[in-house]
Amino acid sequence: MEFDKFHIEGDDGICTVISRELHRYHSVNQYLIDSLMGNYIWFSNPEDFNDPYDCNLDFDFECTRVELEAFFREINNMPENAYRKKSESELQEEITKCVDNPEVLRQRNREQSIDGIKRIGVCCFSEHDDRLLMWSHYGNKHQGACLTFDINEHKELFLQYPYSVEYPQRYPKINWIKERGLFKPFRFEFATKSLEWSYEAEVRIIRNEKNPPYRNEVKFNKKALKAIKFGYKSTAADQISIKETLNKAKGYEHVRFYSAKLKHLDFGIEYEEIFKQ
Repeated sequence: MEFDKFHIEGDDGICTVISRELHRYHSVNQYLIDSLMGNYIWFSNPEDFNDPYDCNLDFDFECTRVELEAFFREINNMPENAYRKKSESELQEEITKCVDNPEVLRQRNREQSIDGIKRIGVCCFSEHDDRLLMWSHYGNKHQGACLTFDINEHKELFLQYPYSVEYPQRYPKINWIKERGLFKPFRFEFATKSLEWSYEAEVRIIRNEKNPPYRNEVKFNKKALKAIKFGYKSTAADQISIKETLNKAKGYEHVRFYSAKLKHLDFGIEYEEIFKQ
């Protein structure tokens, strides 16, 4: 059955809806050529992102001692913590320390977040291929290219940990102690940005250290690349270069090519197909 949207249910009951086609804007350069030849996409280190709040949001820690104790016991009893399980006296000492000074709890969370960031890689896409600002900021001022992927052709890659980025009007409040389930806090940490970034309509695919490689070059099925769209300021030389790269790489015979042009009497972009067979 063919469909245009994927629905991914989180363990907090919230469903993420992701478009079947995702888009990645690029400059036309050797990096793009290499990625097409090697059929890989680049998973970045979140510490390199250009938004200072990206993957750097603060949790809320308001709670009672009873709630804090229940949380610490839950963490202490996790199987992965068996080798470093605290005694009752150690547990009570840590709880008292956090109750007396909430900043201790905040610092502990910050250390865990930093450690978590070191263990993931992120690849960013947009649900739109025709955003003027996306072309300006990520498509080399309309001189680059936009790659369109059909995630249905490589579900193992695109649907492992997909997150549709949220853009709240106000700074979101997520309680680190009271929230349950992995999905909501994870989405808060790694897929929540200021409303100012909403034009990106971003979808993030996240990989972790349990599924290497989780950073840098990660292979995609060539069938997943459906189209390459060139910015309206792109050159004929760049267009031909990318077309020849795909011919040389083989396996991309199904890919269609388009060139952008500005709409008349309206702000926007439309595409016309080029290199027709």
